Amino acid sequence: MTFIVRHCWYSCSPESSIKSIFGESIRVWNLLARKSRYWVKGLTSANVEKCTPLIVASKEGHFDVVEYLVTTCKCNVEQTGHIDIDNNTIEDVTPLWSAAACGHLIIVKFLIERGADPDHTTSSNSTPLRSVCFVGHYDVVKFLIEKEADLEIANK
Repeated sequence: MTFIVRHCWYSCSPESSIKSIFGESIRVWNLLARKSRYWVKGLTSANVEKCTPLIVASKEGHFDVVEYLVTTCKCNVEQTGHIDIDNNTIEDVTPLWSAAACGHLIIVKFLIERGADPDHTTSSNSTPLRSVCFVGHYDVVKFLIEKEADLEIANK
């Protein structure tokens, strides 16, 4: 299992490797359906190069992959990892933070419905609300405020 994850992740950047892995969703789902739950959970929760498939899928806006990883594979919606946005590495982001920063409202709504904490902070104390305010996706800002995201949490 570790070899498969490392092979997929090291062959190219995390974002493009996830696209190549999950771009053929049906083929991947058929493969995963034949494996044990333990094996699937290990693969889909693997933190390779400080990122996970769920975080990358959330960042890239792949709702079908996010839904599959959370619903079928039982991935933890509070897992953390590192992502690059505009040549800056953001450490300890959650899938919700990634989706919010990139303006993927449908994924933000789904993750909140599945128990994601709208006030979970990164290593620099950034929240999903702060990230989306910085970028300016009004619909995501409005939704997070409606879900009572804390307006007072400041970055470090």
